[in-house]
Amino acid sequence: MTKNIFKKIKNSLNGQQGSALILVMVLLINAILIVSTIVAVSARQQQMNARTKNTAAALQLADSAMEYILQQYRSAEGDSSINTICTSGDCNFCSKYSEFDCDEDIASVTIYFITEDEPGEKKVVDADDYGYTSLSEVKYIRTVGTHGTGNETAVRVLEASM
Repeated sequence: MTKNIFKKIKNSLNGQQGSALILVMVLLINAILIVSTIVAVSARQQQMNARTKNTAAALQLADSAMEYILQQYRSAEGDSSINTICTSGDCNFCSKYSEFDCDEDIASVTIYFITEDEPGEKKVVDADDYGYTSLSEVKYIRTVGTHGTGNETAVRVLEASM
């Protein structure tokens, strides 16, 4: 009888020898999952912060260009052509005006002058036609600000009715 009890105790101890290893493995896997989740969340937050920064910069570029071009539009004489504001299609304010100090590799602002052939039918004036298009014909001005590189590029567009 005592031999049977010792056999039962020995068998039950043999069954428990690997349980510590299994417990350690489960805890290790949980720790790895928690750490990888934290790293993934942190990486996404950095991407979102970069996108938010680029979005704000693109909007500021578009807004600054719009304010500048509206000021030029208001100060231009009655029947002046678009060339008085933007010569020969050179409307990239980052390269043209020192007021817009931006790195051309990651930022740009482009201006579009828009007319209406018929009510509701918008037509972007081709840069070659700037000298032939009167400012009084311009119905809308659109500014496009771009900031960032690759997947983090943000583009913001503003349009003003004249």
